[in-house]
Amino acid sequence: MTNITFRTHFGHIFQISAENHTGYDQEGYDIVCSAVSALMITTANGLVSVAEIPDVEIKTDAEIGYMFIGLPKTGMLPKDQFKSDLLLDTLEKGLMAIEEAYFENVEIQWIADDQE
Repeated sequence: MTNITFRTHFGHIFQISAENHTGYDQEGYDIVCSAVSALMITTANGLVSVAEIPDVEIKTDAEIGYMFIGLPKTGMLPKDQFKSDLLLDTLEKGLMAIEEAYFENVEIQWIADDQE
């Protein structure tokens, strides 16, 4: 099962991690894992290359099924916060749709980190 964690700070997503393969099918045929990966990679590329958000941290390990996207928790310029919110909220909706359809293979949790 893929475990996805969204960390928020006063309603703004600032970290997302996806861990483990979904187990829906064997490697190379797992459409659920491919869907999660495609959304995560597209969002990471959008944050860096399209929105040009500074200080985006991306970590991946395909072998163990891990991807992490991190942004500064505080101190982003308002225009960068707006752009990152659009992309990350869209990612959240897409992953929630996958979780709804494949609830045996994907689980999402949210952690609020509202400390300054």
